[in-house]
Amino acid sequence: MTRKALIEAIQDQLALKKEWATEETVASVLRATLDAMSLQLAEGDGLQIQGFGSFRVVDRAERIGRHPGTGEMMQIPFSRTVKFTPSAALKDAVNVM
Repeated sequence: MTRKALIEAIQDQLALKKEWATEETVASVLRATLDAMSLQLAEGDGLQIQGFGSFRVVDRAERIGRHPGTGEMMQIPFSRTVKFTPSAALKDAVNVM
């Protein structure tokens, strides 16, 4: 699903209840939500959305890897990444469909 498709899906859900659900309004709400989530994760804090799942920042240690094109051994530097764990409700919803 693209960002535009997500905005349209949210707009469709809200259109039945609210007249203010214009594409611009929904897009700015989505942008603000994603910005707030990104800021929280950038600070190294976790994020939990009830009924959806949780996001957490994990550190990946420096390690030795292999260059896929040449097969040459190389050093892969330390990095931080985000892990997502779905909630039980999300798992159930996915398994029903």
